[in-house]
Amino acid sequence: MSRMNVTLRDVELRWKNFSGRATDYTEEGKRYFNVVLNSEQVDLLSNVELVTKSGVVIKGANVRTHVPENGDGEPLYTLKVLFGAYPPEEMWRVTPRGKMRLTMETVGNLDREYIERAKVQITLSPYEKGSNRGITAYLRGLIVWIKEDDFTSDEDFQSLPEIGGGVGNGYSAVNSDDEGLPF
Repeated sequence: MSRMNVTLRDVELRWKNFSGRATDYTEEGKRYFNVVLNSEQVDLLSNVELVTKSGVVIKGANVRTHVPENGDGEPLYTLKVLFGAYPPEEMWRVTPRGKMRLTMETVGNLDREYIERAKVQITLSPYEKGSNRGITAYLRGLIVWIKEDDFTSDEDFQSLPEIGGGVGNGYSAVNSDDEGLPF
């Protein structure tokens, strides 16, 4: 098999770079995030076998192990997921107020949001560049559930109609009787 689709449900996302900003580790335009894996997902992804175009069998996606610095606690297993060169089929943002389809232009906003959980569909694809071989995960579909700040969630606040709109709303702090003032 040369490619394989896998769906990972109820996962945590870490080290998000949906916007493709330059970092200490990547250049501008490289979009990615990491999925935290449970033991079943680690077993599944570690045992995947895919065949390159030249017929070489590659075993195991690039699952990374992160050991706690102090040695206490369980290791963390992650899979880096790339996208951008191959835009995903669907991306959705879900809040208590509803769902919104994301585009390649709007998905970068997820970098600043608290994602409670996600459903990620990836395409595993083998690569072979010289002596380097492996399996890369590309984003195919994404649904993220956002934890919204409860600052504006009070029911009595939510039921109020919005008036104006902030800057440029026509409201002025200057009394209209002061029209002759030079400022």
